Amino acid sequence: MVRQVFETTAEPSSTHEDRWQPRKARPPAILIIPALLVSALTLSPIAYLLLREGLSVQRFLHEISSPTTSNLILHSALLAFSVTFVCAILGIGLALLVVRTDLPYRRVWTVLFALPLGIPAFVSSYTWVAASYQLAPQATFLYGLRGAVLV
Repeated sequence: MVRQVFETTAEPSSTHEDRWQPRKARPPAILIIPALLVSALTLSPIAYLLLREGLSVQRFLHEISSPTTSNLILHSALLAFSVTFVCAILGIGLALLVVRTDLPYRRVWTVLFALPLGIPAFVSSYTWVAASYQLAPQATFLYGLRGAVLV
């Protein structure tokens, strides 16, 4: 039996460094045009409001510096930080519970803990409000910062 060995003396077409360089090509026009169209349609209501109201820089600064706006920005930031903190504590705690302990039915708990992520926020908030009317009609704990963080 004859064994043939083929040797190549040519250099490889690309070196390791060449293969992992980012491409500098732009996306094709068939993707850019619909993206620009969707962006224009998304921004058109805001542009319409700005043009209709004649919002100038002076009026913009007046609206931003009003006490109502600063109060809304402060409450939004407080809500965002509170929800982030609560979610981080719950997420890390539940992840440690599932991964680091000998929890029975580990896969079931993993799915159950991730299940609320698939429910839209307006559905869950409506459910909380409807449940509070049924269980405690006089309770107003959902109508404030604590309720917003809870929901």
